[in-house]
Amino acid sequence: ASLFCYGYTGSGKTHTVLGKREERGMYYFAAQHILDELRSLPESTGSGEHETLFLHATACEIYNDKVFDLLGPEKLECTLRTDESGTLQVLGPATTIRVDELEQHVSALV
Repeated sequence: ASLFCYGYTGSGKTHTVLGKREERGMYYFAAQHILDELRSLPESTGSGEHETLFLHATACEIYNDKVFDLLGPEKLECTLRTDESGTLQVLGPATTIRVDELEQHVSALV
């Protein structure tokens, strides 16, 4: 899943996607829905196939024509490129986290 927000500075984009404290934003609800779906998959017979499914998250900000990693310990610049299949890739120091329990990762954004 991807989420893209566009608007003027101060228009509420960050509040809408991240929320604040107990007031959860769109990132939280989307991730919670995906995790619930992954957990609801039936056990496969013997192979444990669904155990290989997991959620990875990356959060970037585009500001003044620059891309920044929002999950790392500091806000570092990244770049965007399109690969040979036409898929947009974030290159550089973008942090990707594996999300197993959502509550422990919410603080990384909020």
